[in-house]
Amino acid sequence: DCVAKVLKHAHEKYGKGGFLRSKCKSILFPLMGTGDGGLTPDRAAPKIVEAIMEFLADHPDSAIREVYILTYTGKDRAAVEAAIEGTGGFKRIQ
Repeated sequence: DCVAKVLKHAHEKYGKGGFLRSKCKSILFPLMGTGDGGLTPDRAAPKIVEAIMEFLADHPDSAIREVYILTYTGKDRAAVEAAIEGTGGFKRIQ
């Protein structure tokens, strides 16, 4: 999964002080898979949200404190919001 790999790479490269030194504590992902990947936003969003939740649960010591998902359309945003609300573990930022 692309999101899990990127989060792991960022954590390994910057998690042990690198992010802290640079004061970067966030990362942004587009709603991947909905273009050439052929997934609908309703199918892609839960996969991305799940990967983020698993990473944060498995790496509570990570310097990554905020993960954003970029959406382009109202349908994309609604799909991400539904996926987030289904977890109960995220705080949505408008």
